[in-house]
Amino acid sequence: MSLPAFPAPRTGCPFDPAPAYTEVREGPGIVEAGMWNGTTAWVVTRYDDVRAILADRRFSADGTRPGFLQFAPGVNPQVSTFIRMDDPEHARLRRMLARKFTVRSAESMRPEIQRITDEHVDRLLETGPPADLVTGLALPVPSLVISRLLGVPFDEAEFFQASTRKIMSWASSGEEAMGALVELGTYLSGLADRKAADPGDDVISALVTEYESTGELTRQQLVLMAVLLLIAGHETTAGTIALGIAALTRHPGQLAALRADPSLVPGAVEEVLRYASVVQSGLSRIVTEEVEICGRRLKEGDNVILYLPAANRDEKVYPNAAAFDIHREGPKHLGFGFGSHQCLGMSLARVEIQVAIRTVAQRIPTLAPAKPLQDLPFRHEMFVYGLHELPITW
Repeated sequence: MSLPAFPAPRTGCPFDPAPAYTEVREGPGIVEAGMWNGTTAWVVTRYDDVRAILADRRFSADGTRPGFLQFAPGVNPQVSTFIRMDDPEHARLRRMLARKFTVRSAESMRPEIQRITDEHVDRLLETGPPADLVTGLALPVPSLVISRLLGVPFDEAEFFQASTRKIMSWASSGEEAMGALVELGTYLSGLADRKAADPGDDVISALVTEYESTGELTRQQLVLMAVLLLIAGHETTAGTIALGIAALTRHPGQLAALRADPSLVPGAVEEVLRYASVVQSGLSRIVTEEVEICGRRLKEGDNVILYLPAANRDEKVYPNAAAFDIHREGPKHLGFGFGSHQCLGMSLARVEIQVAIRTVAQRIPTLAPAKPLQDLPFRHEMFVYGLHELPITW
């Protein structure tokens, strides 16, 4: 069994993974798919297999390995940060950031995140319906939070959001994507210079004063870290907030239950992360030695794509997996990955999504979608899934 191109298009319900990969998951579990540049990669779709590969050192995340997969012309794995490295270098660089992204650190930011969220809901309510929840809440709140954490002036948000769209879009040419990456990197390098002269209590200041100044971190490594955190810190969270609220408005009974019992919010957020996986391009790895997976012998140099949207809908792990159910219990989803490369910012993302969903549910009691699901502009062309806009009314 083979597929002509990755990723296969989503059809039917836009919350669901591409049907082609659902068929693979229920069948062989692995399929060879063509890539944009004429190469092929093995797409793995089952929960247990994806989880096992993410914990197996024979599957490398090192983007400098010859033949490592590029998802699109502008995404150069040679220009990468610690997520495209293996241990011990991956662990060394990740430790420089770890204390800023602990559960305790994220929880300490909850009051500030609540204040920011309330301010944006205030503006939505003052303006009146209909309103776009993406531009009014889902995008600006995590953008503001990550800006403050990194020490990036929020008045530059329009610039870094525009740069991100070019970097993260499959529609961008190689020149457009790399141009946006260079422009964003140049800006952040200049910001690092300013932090060196006048440091603050933020991530970029800490990287400059504690690690670059001692030679433990190069300027290129610092800039690429900042680029990664800035992009991942708002794109994935914004996408999940929008998808989560869209899902809840399509399930008014569950939205009412959430409103009546706020203790359901954390579980509801985990269900959103499972049901609407935002990393629709999957996670890529390259095989370092011959290995068997799903009954296939993969050889050194083979590329593997771990397709999270299908793995998170595995019926053997999540009964009635296609249903959105905020009361669901079961194993942890793979929305944040697994193993040593599990998302560094997952605790912060959880707090932001919890606050956003709870606040919208409580403060807009008659919340309803303003457009049919099939008319919503989903981000099919982006590496990170979500919605370009989410019209709501009340």
